[in-house]
Amino acid sequence: MSMAAASGTMIVVQNLLLLALISCVVAKGSRGRSLLAAPGETVFDVTKYGAEADGETDNYEQFMKAWVAACHSKTPARFLIPKGEFVVGAVVFQGPCSSSPIVVEVQGNVKAMSDFTEYPNAEWFAFEDIDGLHVMGHGSFNGQGAEVWQYNDCHKNKKCQMFPTSLKFTQVNNALVENIHTIDSMGFHVSAVKCNTFTFRNVTVTAPKTSPNTDGIHLSRCNDVTITDCVIGTGDDCISMVRGVNNVNISKITCGPGHGISVGSLGKYDDEEDVKNVFIKSCTLTETTNGIRIKTWQEGLPTKVVTMRVEDIVMNNVENPIIIDQGYCPTHTCKNKKPSNIAISDIQYKNIRGTSSSEVAVSINCSPKYPCKDISMIDINLTGGKITDKRDDDDKKGDKDSGGGKLSSECHGNANGRRARQGASKPRGTIFNVLKYGAKADGRSDSTEAFMQAWVAACHFKGPARLLVPLGTFSVGPVVFQGPCSSPTPIVVEIKGTVKANTDISEYSSPEWFSFENINGLIVTGGGTFDGQGSQVWQYNDCHGKSNCQLLPTSLKFKTVTNGQVRGIHSVNSMGFHMAINRCQNFRAQNLKIFAPQDSPNTDGIHISSSDSIKVLRSVIGTGDDCVSLGQGATNVLISGITCGPGHGISVGSLGKYQDEEDVRGVTVTNCTLSKTENGVRIKTWPDSPPSKATSFHFEDIIMDNVKKPIIIDQAYCPSSSCSQKPSRVQISDVHYRNIRGTSSSENAVTIMCSPQYPCQGVELFNINLRPGGIKGGATASCANAKLTYGGTQVPPPCR
Repeated sequence: MSMAAASGTMIVVQNLLLLALISCVVAKGSRGRSLLAAPGETVFDVTKYGAEADGETDNYEQFMKAWVAACHSKTPARFLIPKGEFVVGAVVFQGPCSSSPIVVEVQGNVKAMSDFTEYPNAEWFAFEDIDGLHVMGHGSFNGQGAEVWQYNDCHKNKKCQMFPTSLKFTQVNNALVENIHTIDSMGFHVSAVKCNTFTFRNVTVTAPKTSPNTDGIHLSRCNDVTITDCVIGTGDDCISMVRGVNNVNISKITCGPGHGISVGSLGKYDDEEDVKNVFIKSCTLTETTNGIRIKTWQEGLPTKVVTMRVEDIVMNNVENPIIIDQGYCPTHTCKNKKPSNIAISDIQYKNIRGTSSSEVAVSINCSPKYPCKDISMIDINLTGGKITDKRDDDDKKGDKDSGGGKLSSECHGNANGRRARQGASKPRGTIFNVLKYGAKADGRSDSTEAFMQAWVAACHFKGPARLLVPLGTFSVGPVVFQGPCSSPTPIVVEIKGTVKANTDISEYSSPEWFSFENINGLIVTGGGTFDGQGSQVWQYNDCHGKSNCQLLPTSLKFKTVTNGQVRGIHSVNSMGFHMAINRCQNFRAQNLKIFAPQDSPNTDGIHISSSDSIKVLRSVIGTGDDCVSLGQGATNVLISGITCGPGHGISVGSLGKYQDEEDVRGVTVTNCTLSKTENGVRIKTWPDSPPSKATSFHFEDIIMDNVKKPIIIDQAYCPSSSCSQKPSRVQISDVHYRNIRGTSSSENAVTIMCSPQYPCQGVELFNINLRPGGIKGGATASCANAKLTYGGTQVPPPCR
């Protein structure tokens, strides 16, 4: 037996052992609400966490809660999506998990939201950092790509951005995906990156042959992968393998329509890695653009494709059945004519038969700098095409021809592109473009009046209305977008371009730049940017030394807005707060990117006060103050999926500064990551405060990465060092810290310092694992004036 064959056999045996292991744990039974649970297995049904199978409701939060519970279960866990139709935006199922393997059973149909602002990372369902995963259940994932494919321009733009992948697995090891159907993905259907020992079995992939960049299964930097018994028909490669793929077994694949089974494209990026040991056997390709293809870009960093075996393949009317293309350029705009630096060697094609729909059935177009070596062709029988060989005699050395025709070096330029662009779904309603009202996208002219006129026209329009800020840079001073509006549906403000603030502080009669007021039904979206140009005015901020200082303008303020959303927006370098939500009801802020330097003063990311039913979701915030802050009167607030840092963390408070403050209650902070922040999750109140209450807090499933004060209650908050010594009268109660892990950059990882007059009541710490990061010795906890309960892991040790 050859070494290549032995390697392929070992991969199959290894993955069969994996399947056997998983089968021992995974339940068996008939289709229905769930397969029969294995002994000791706990089922986490998304409907038990509030998911609605109505085909309309966004079930992101319910899916995430069910996943977190399943992932942290100490017993074998099964995440269940039962029969029904569930709508879900982008979700990240993050590990590591407590039990292995964790089972994801999909019995129902899951539909994607087709608004691109829901996908900050070009992924729909993302599984990350999991050892032991089984996805199964005869259900389907419908990416609803037909609604967005029209915006894909990768056929002419090689730098286009990616559309969301339906199922992405990153750093997932010892995994099995089987009996799943993925339909009409926006981008790739399935992608595995940096995965090891992974099997795809009985996976069905379906999309029209005209759908752009909808690869079936895409592999990158993976080892020991088996793909078998799959039916794949799509608009791009049925299976594609790029940099760093090693030891892959592909068998019994039915491919078509599509672009065939491809290695590549390779050589496009600066961090390419070799591709080794690819075995493709017993596959049927029907009316595909290519059969088995290796493709590399011109030039690129030197890498290799070594040892590939292709045998027992049936081609039915395939345009390019066997093809090596080392001058790959899908956009036909490649100016660099230098040869590819990818060295291809030890490739064997054996028992390839069927029909070619083009004259050239075999096309071997190798690099003149690194000619292909050891290309072997045995029993090739492709009828209906002309096969010629134009290589030099030296390049033919090592080739075998046993009755299958001759090789050809003709080059074909009919491959499509690989990437896709993020965009927005087709606009609905009448568009009020600020350009038509006199706005100038030159970055200099004052467009304040034009923006106001466009808003007034849109707000008073009797039908669905959309205010559009197109691509370009607009200079705008303070504006108030005042309601109520006449539209029967939410009025949409679509920001495609960049809006820059006027930095003359005298222009701001109140501390707001863009203010949305008294509106029922509002969506601010579009992927554009609000640039507060704060670096020009931060020097005038003296709040570090004065408790009654004048605040600088907030970039976006929402006041008395009901049923509102702000999503997919960038806010950079605000003068004061980036966003403020005040006296709002049922308001959602999601998929935001908020940035300012860590030394920028009072540049809170999102500040919430006197508002109810607020959600802050799936956003990246790095700033000079709190990433998210909650002031008086904030009730029923959910903060989930936030990446925070730099900054001061996620804070409740400061509370108690003013007379007659409203209570704060019902706050949940979950599934967040804080990195190198001053604080993690914090509650802070002023000393000598008027009486009020702060109650019902849940801080759960939070990762701390080198955070200075990961858990802190501070009831003597005094940033100016000139405060009263009298105790705070804010009563804090019913506070839960659960599953908080990571590292502390200071010795004191847990600080619970409550009021001696109103001690904290009902503070729970459960499964706390905070270890020192970069400091000597162990982390500690300090507590005063609090009634505490503990459970599970406690690092640092509890207060005594």
